[in-house]
Amino acid sequence: MTALAMTTIPEFLIRRFRDLKVDEGFRIIGDYALKLFDYLYRGGFPILVTTDELFII
Repeated sequence: MTALAMTTIPEFLIRRFRDLKVDEGFRIIGDYALKLFDYLYRGGFPILVTTDELFII
């Protein structure tokens, strides 16, 4: 039995964003997406934060 190579959702998004010439992202508030934004940032996409939950910029 052979192991299948699995692509994670962040890996897929990074590859797709590069295909579409996307070079930065905007972060939404909330801690439910922090891991995704971390993966994207480490994948070479600067993440722009417009506000936070405390309204402190």
